[in-house]
Amino acid sequence: LGGLTAFYFALMHPEIFGLCGSQSGALQINSGEIVALYQFNSKKDLKVYFDCGTCETLLDDNRQMRDMLESKDYDFVYREWNEGHSWGNWRAHIDEILQTLFGVD
Repeated sequence: LGGLTAFYFALMHPEIFGLCGSQSGALQINSGEIVALYQFNSKKDLKVYFDCGTCETLLDDNRQMRDMLESKDYDFVYREWNEGHSWGNWRAHIDEILQTLFGVD
């Protein structure tokens, strides 16, 4: 549940966790409560990267979070990969997180 908790900690403590990275976040936990937390709290100063595979059941919830962040004008990058919920997917795209959040090549 690393992706879910990354979103939670970033929202609750942006002064500590202002850079948020999530891969295949299980954002459906508690009926999508994390999306509602972002919707009903004031916008925080965050930089977010998250992605999801198109071959996994978490896709719709990640798209919902994407739409929520877009509606509140958050600074974020969202990617979808033609892959599933797997280490291979996450390992192949870890560089995207680092480049987005830390500006490294």
